[in-house]
Amino acid sequence: MLAPNTLSGPRYRMQKRLTAGKLSVPHFTGKAKIDRVVQEAGFANHTFVIAPFYYGSLASMMAPQKQADESLGWALPLDPTLRVIHMGDINELGYIVAGAFAHPDEAGNGEYLPLVGDFMSFSEIVETLNRQGHKFSYTQVPKESFAGSFPGATEIAETFSYWEAHTYLGTDSSDRIALANKIAGRPTTKFTAWARVNFPL
Repeated sequence: MLAPNTLSGPRYRMQKRLTAGKLSVPHFTGKAKIDRVVQEAGFANHTFVIAPFYYGSLASMMAPQKQADESLGWALPLDPTLRVIHMGDINELGYIVAGAFAHPDEAGNGEYLPLVGDFMSFSEIVETLNRQGHKFSYTQVPKESFAGSFPGATEIAETFSYWEAHTYLGTDSSDRIALANKIAGRPTTKFTAWARVNFPL
């Protein structure tokens, strides 16, 4: 029997070790506790499915906002030139979960399976959208000024600092991504294709 596929992964466990405690990302480290609980529960099989940065966040909770120069875009404490964001379509997460249940011999021995449709910098995100007809802007703002701008902003700023230092997944996950795609039994959607449908002009 497979344990419930947990939205967890090595990035949660590794955060404090990688940053020597200099960054605090509770929504990552809090989930690390799940790993040990599942690993010690005595299940015959268990799998950890890792959720990425969702494409849909860019059209919802992180939708472009009006900027000081009247443009629409983003002002974030993240270096836009760094390719550090593992991204994916939330609607495809279930294929990995179903595949893990169907193939416990390949994915049920504590494997970490990340959903990744694209690996991008924020500059590449903006460029992709603008090639499709948008006129979005991006401004990198100081972490300190962003952190106090609204409730929860400090944790978001810390998260972006973590991405800059270690990427979203915290480590080279190419082998895990390949296994996840194999287990899912279908290719993931690239951001360009997703945006064309979900970011209408």
